[in-house]
This record gives sequence, structure tokens and C-alpha cells, in this order.
Amino acid sequence: MFSSEKLSFPLLNLVRLPDINIDKKLKEKFGVNSYAPNIDFLRKMSESALVEKLKGINENQHKIYKDRLAFELDLVEKLAFTDYFLLVWKVINKMKDI
Repeated sequence: MFSSEKLSFPLLNLVRLPDINIDKKLKEKFGVNSYAPNIDFLRKMSESALVEKLKGINENQHKIYKDRLAFELDLVEKLAFTDYFLLVWKVINKMKDI
């Protein structure tokens, strides 16, 4: 349904984001190999959150949401923004602790 095949990103290599290290225990908590790349962690975390969000939604619509999530995560990976998303996630979680 969704496709990023047609999109072009000519400025893609002009932005350099920091590498984010996710704690191995946190990766394992989500069922991700501790040495897996960050995109695998982001996918698993997002899919877990989606399962919770879909509990109140008609099952006939679940595929639409899952397809959209897959599209968005593919785009994040293609743009090399995985670590940016994880950085924002870490900052938000840290602020919740304060």
C-alpha cells in the first residue's frame, strides 16, 4: 500500500547524526539480539507499542496500521534517521524521570 520506492533523497548524505548506543539489556528486554543494529530495536519497540495501541481498534483495520508502520520505519532507515529517533526517545524518557 505504501511505497518509498518513488522517493528521492538527494540531500541524504549532507546530514550527520550522532550514533546512539542502546543498552544491551534494553535490547534483550524487547527480544532483540544485543548486537543487532538500532533499526531492529526501533522496529521491535514500535511494533510492541502498536500491538498495545491496536487493542481498541477493529481487527479489520490492523493491517492498515501495520503497513503504515512498516512504511514509516523503512523510510526512517532509508534516510538514516534511526539514531535521531532513538535520541529523541531517550531525551523524552529522561525528561519523564525528572
